Amino acid sequence: MTVPVDAVSNNGLFETGSIEIEQLARSDVAESDFFSQLVAKLCSVVKADAGAVWLLDQNGMVNRVCESGFDALGLDQNRNASRLNIQYMLDAIQNGEPKVHSFRDDGESESPVDRPLLAVPIRSGDANVGVVELFLPPDSRAEDRLEQLQFVEEMCHHAGRYLAWRQQLTSPNDQLEFWDRFEQFQSSLHQSLDSSRITTAAVNDSRHLLDCDRVSIAVRRGPRTILVAVSGQESISQRSNAVSGLTALASEVIDEAQTVSYSGRLMAAPPHLERQLQDYSEASNSRTIVVIPLLESKLDQPDKPADELPRAFGVLIIEQFSAEWLTPLTAGQADLVAGHVSTALENARQHEGVLLLPLRRKLGRCFGLLAGRRLAVAGIVAALLACSIATLCIVPATYRVTGTGKLMPVVQRRVFAPWDGEVVAVRVSGGQQVEKGQALIELRNDDIAAQHVAVRNQLEAKTQHLTALEAALDSTQRTSSRKELIELQGRIAQARIEVDGLRQRDEILQRQVEQQTIRSPITGTVATFQIDQLLKHRPVRRGDVLLQVMDKSGPWQLEVEVPEQRVGHLTNGREPKAVRGLSVEFALATKPEARYSGSVGKLSGRTSLSVDSGTVSSVLVDIDRDDIPNRRIGADVQAKIDCGTTSLAYVLFGDVVEFVQRHLW
Repeated sequence: MTVPVDAVSNNGLFETGSIEIEQLARSDVAESDFFSQLVAKLCSVVKADAGAVWLLDQNGMVNRVCESGFDALGLDQNRNASRLNIQYMLDAIQNGEPKVHSFRDDGESESPVDRPLLAVPIRSGDANVGVVELFLPPDSRAEDRLEQLQFVEEMCHHAGRYLAWRQQLTSPNDQLEFWDRFEQFQSSLHQSLDSSRITTAAVNDSRHLLDCDRVSIAVRRGPRTILVAVSGQESISQRSNAVSGLTALASEVIDEAQTVSYSGRLMAAPPHLERQLQDYSEASNSRTIVVIPLLESKLDQPDKPADELPRAFGVLIIEQFSAEWLTPLTAGQADLVAGHVSTALENARQHEGVLLLPLRRKLGRCFGLLAGRRLAVAGIVAALLACSIATLCIVPATYRVTGTGKLMPVVQRRVFAPWDGEVVAVRVSGGQQVEKGQALIELRNDDIAAQHVAVRNQLEAKTQHLTALEAALDSTQRTSSRKELIELQGRIAQARIEVDGLRQRDEILQRQVEQQTIRSPITGTVATFQIDQLLKHRPVRRGDVLLQVMDKSGPWQLEVEVPEQRVGHLTNGREPKAVRGLSVEFALATKPEARYSGSVGKLSGRTSLSVDSGTVSSVLVDIDRDDIPNRRIGADVQAKIDCGTTSLAYVLFGDVVEFVQRHLW
């Protein structure tokens, strides 16, 4: 049997287009961008001359949200064809049936839109909410249209699923319902420090919370990976084929320590796991598989390098028997659930790993025997408290205010976008040394360019017109009447005013064009990294910060953020300017074993909001740049500011006293 070459080519295009559109429907792209890309991909795959997407609004009116190729088609310029096209769209939405239409069949034989039309409805939930239309070339083969129609119908199914999850994302009721159930899930998860009870509660409650078919947890114990809990099952047969395959897959994901998503094909996973996912999918009948690693907390491992990625000690496995479950919303909810399961299991593992925990519990019971000897216990406790209070009040100690910050050059400049536009070229890279006035980034603003061209054309035309009028004045001075000369001189004056105005506009637009090449304001180092990935071929708005340039050869300082409640200890009744000179001891995250010193240079007179620390005040610390080798811009700093000597009691318990005064006094 011989297969036509065109059929083989179409099948390849359909398969590639199906994968791209499915991935697009699963992405967190804006609705306008989604439909624009959808129409472009469909036109490319089915080789359509034009296409559009129509959606129903809240009033039941059908509106065209995006189109491609309509100007060349001439549909909007033909009233009869446009009216007939809208009727096709309404019929498709009302009937919910994909159809192939022809304008010739409807009496428009002279229409420029004389070509086949594919009209396929978009269904979201139980209702038709829109339609996709594609105009095929007039010479397209009739035998291909059924296959093209089926392909577009399948892609409209992805579009409907995209609209459904977008509606769910913006639905207040759905969000409130999820967070109510999530609070109950958190409560049940953290009620115990027994790992077996936590895993059982996690798989059963998260299954209902995520609205999936099955949830499992596998953890690594020594060299082995064991499946410890499966939703809806009290016992697990570790020797079954499905459990063995799932355990092997979990072991690989624990080694990789990255999320794996599979829905008939790899969505996010190392390529070498594809075969294992396919085998397990066939054995378990799961169409969607998401494996999320449970990571160790870096806070519990202070000796680990800051840039080292956390290790995984287990995985949360989410399965769905259909391919409709995985969306950006459900993926985000799954990551949230996995984070809390990871924290609860990590706490349980640490609790169960406490040395001599049973012995400590018994000692605690023994101390309970003193409960009946109240007088002796009271005397001992009173004596200890008196000695402790006296010691705390007498012994002096240095009070220090701690803060976090960054090591930064003093001279630094932000580079802003002067106009709206698209970044077409990045002339520098992160860490590169630049000179003042050196080109950094080139923008393109088509509106400014178009205005510049238009103004120059007008200027040239007006200049030629002025030249012609002046020539006419020279030739008619001897032969024309005085009235005609005055009228001609007035036209020349008006033309000169117009030429001068156009020249001024041309100069302004020329400066705007030149400003699209953004130059360095100072000599220094580009402190923004991955500039190409961040900016190239991306639109920017006027005033957006594009990058930063800093002078590493000049003086350096610390930019430290001090919590608002600590600022009073710095000033101690003094003006912010009087704080200058307080000694500071600090350590760099890049070299935590070393200690450096500096002095307070300036205290901000106002507070600001920090994501990590709440309300803070900024403190600039003067340092000697030569004391710090291998300086790195933005290195994290832990700083301690010496605020003078006070009692040990206040140093240890001053925070408690201040808390009571702020919240309970």
